[in-house]
Formats: sequence, C-alpha cells, structure tokens
Amino acid sequence: MPDKRKDSKGRTLRNDETQQPDGRYKFRYTYENGERRTVYSWKLVATNKLKDGQRGQESLREKEKNP
Repeated sequence: MPDKRKDSKGRTLRNDETQQPDGRYKFRYTYENGERRTVYSWKLVATNKLKDGQRGQESLREKEKNP
C-alpha cells in the first residue's frame, strides 16, 4: 500500500493538495466544464503562523471550502 503524502511538518495532505519546494501549499481543482483552477497559500490550516515577510491570508483549507 502506498504511503500517504505528507508536508514538511508531517501532516497528511488531502487529495489534490501539494506542498511546493518553497513551502507554499497548492490545491488544484477542475470545474464540471473542464476549467482548471489552482489556489495557493502559505498556511495549510488556520492555526499556522506565517514567517516574516509573508502576507496574512486565508489558509489553504479555508480557500478550498470557498473556491
């Protein structure tokens, strides 16, 4: 059985979630009409803290709920 994908902090990533080499999280989804969208965020969940120089924004999982 293949291992679950994890981020750099050891958290399990859901389907279509990935972590970029620079630390950003990416979520890709496709509308029914075939149009593909990508959402990025520095935070996976709302409780994550941002590093210096990163702008405050919604977490990736908050953005997934409201595409």
